[in-house]
Amino acid sequence: MEGSKVKMEQAHVVMFPFILQGHIKVLLTLGELLSEAGLYVTFVNTHQNHKRLANLQALTTHFPNLHFESISDGLPDDHPRTLFQDFFEGMKTKTKPNFKEHIVSLNKKSENGLCPPVTCIIGDGVMSFPIEVADELGIPIFSFYGTSARFLWAFFNIPKLVEEGQIPFFDDNMNYRIHGIPGLEGLLRRKDLPEFCALKEIDHNMINFFVEETLAITKTSGLILNTFDELEIDSVQNVATKCSKLYTVAPINALLQSQIGPRAQSIASLVWKIGLELGDWDRLTIKTTIKELMESRREEFQESVDKAAQWAKNCISKGGSSSLNLEKLIKDIKGIKEIKV
Repeated sequence: MEGSKVKMEQAHVVMFPFILQGHIKVLLTLGELLSEAGLYVTFVNTHQNHKRLANLQALTTHFPNLHFESISDGLPDDHPRTLFQDFFEGMKTKTKPNFKEHIVSLNKKSENGLCPPVTCIIGDGVMSFPIEVADELGIPIFSFYGTSARFLWAFFNIPKLVEEGQIPFFDDNMNYRIHGIPGLEGLLRRKDLPEFCALKEIDHNMINFFVEETLAITKTSGLILNTFDELEIDSVQNVATKCSKLYTVAPINALLQSQIGPRAQSIASLVWKIGLELGDWDRLTIKTTIKELMESRREEFQESVDKAAQWAKNCISKGGSSSLNLEKLIKDIKGIKEIKV
């Protein structure tokens, strides 16, 4: 049938987020953008997180090219799934084969005309196993990194900081400035680095593991960053030297709103069920930070917010950097499909 033929000709993107809500939410927004652009998107979650999503049928009504599926993470039901090294290693050994099997099953479905063959994968940048799966199956993969370019650039330089003796820290001064990272002189403090850098005794195995997980993104077809050029141009340019292609697409929620207009308001509350655990927040730290910003640094803060808001508005407008990068990403994905055909 003609409709089936058109469906099979769509570029098919498989997306796999990390297990935390913030990671899922922002990658799903990218999935909605790709769906809106006419790409067939399969959003794969673990069973545990899939159960936490609500009103998926209503969401797919807004985005008919968006499809939700889930896999087992391979871990026992009573596993705490805390974000330690053993959990990440468990995902590499237990979740990886399930994800690979799912990609293979999607391509088998395509042989029966049930979905287009998989064009590429977009995996969360904090995990390397989707990259390994893509390599084993010969499928292009893009990494999505949800934090700032500044944080990622600092992460790339952790081995250098270890070599120079700046890690581990030998006192409790977490405001001490880190030096020697191009583009971050005078900006980066100890407390801005990942928590494992604060260990009193250096754990080379742990540091090597997490650095290697992150550096794997340099082997992909491209890196999608949740930032925008004007906000941290130096770090964006530095990260770009490590990647084959770099797409900055933030602020991604505003970018989606600019693409779909008033529909965004009715979509915003569809995804998450009420009552998700928010974790333990340090109430005093939050209160102190807000008080400092709104009292002693009110004018400075307001000026900074206004400037960033204008930058963001420019980025998502027609011809803006984030808008153009999204168009480029979509074009590149469709280009992969055309090469395969």
